[in-house]
Amino acid sequence: LNTTGSDKEADCDKCGCGKYSTILGMTNDSCVDCTAGKYSDGEGNTKEDDCVECLMGKYSTDVSACTDTCLECAAGKYSSEVGNNDESDCQLCPAGKYLNTTGNDALSDCVDCPAGTYSTEDGAALLNNCTDCECGKYSSATAATSMDSCQECGAGKCVTGTYAPGSGNDEVDDCELCAMGKYFTVGGQCDDPCLSC
Repeated sequence: LNTTGSDKEADCDKCGCGKYSTILGMTNDSCVDCTAGKYSDGEGNTKEDDCVECLMGKYSTDVSACTDTCLECAAGKYSSEVGNNDESDCQLCPAGKYLNTTGNDALSDCVDCPAGTYSTEDGAALLNNCTDCECGKYSSATAATSMDSCQECGAGKCVTGTYAPGSGNDEVDDCELCAMGKYFTVGGQCDDPCLSC
């Protein structure tokens, strides 16, 4: 209140939306802005807790916001904290995982790249970011972070005469043996390389 001689509470000015004040009987505008990551749509707020924090999976850079201006973390990211005030508060899903939805609030929301694929990229937003193991190789591991997870057909088997057509093979059984009466001495081939005996 900036005048003297007031005789009723209605003469007192309230802090506007997006602001608060803990001071009683203030004589000038001592209202404090709700910080970024928070907002308040009501007037006359008397404590900082009247500023509502952005929920997990969201953030806002706006100061003194009167409405919910919180934005969702982008696909490939999540945030398990409340009151985030910058997009950088949204954490990237780690390599080997992807996340194709927005506004996620937990690392567990990140989806493993399936067997037969891998991803070296943090913050992947699409299943397409998971790269297929090349033909002649397979991987039974999920959430793989390196092409090294893709093993050549024939590795770890007694028979080296195996091949795997196509890409994205996810188990050793995708490796095909040379037909009866044929052989090959090298594993990890894409097409049928088998030779007649």
